[in-house]
Amino acid sequence: MKMKKVFLLLMLVVLPVSGLMAQSSSENQTQKPREFSFFEDKVLEPRSDIKLFPNPAVDYLIIELKDPSMVSVNFELNNILGNTYSLRSEKMSGNRYKFYVKDLSPGYYFLTVKDANTGYKRAYRFVKK
Repeated sequence: MKMKKVFLLLMLVVLPVSGLMAQSSSENQTQKPREFSFFEDKVLEPRSDIKLFPNPAVDYLIIELKDPSMVSVNFELNNILGNTYSLRSEKMSGNRYKFYVKDLSPGYYFLTVKDANTGYKRAYRFVKK
């Protein structure tokens, strides 16, 4: 008898909660949470300050800097294990840089963008196919 009461009590508590969870998960599919980054006193939207394409990359990766005050830019490339790689790159028109990734093994990589002029430092993930 006592077991039936515990079971009924659990059913009264678990069913409404699971219904709420199902409802909230369906809401999450329509509205994705927004991430924000902070740089000095500015709020940056994800991927709004730097554009990295094509992602996934096969032969090359282009980085476009949106901030014209970034003039002393350095790049660092690491794989997901933290190993550092050197890349052949060239400056294109404007604030665009082209990196040749053809010789890299397929996988996930992090490109860290650093600017000595503004103090900017941020890592961006890309996939090499």
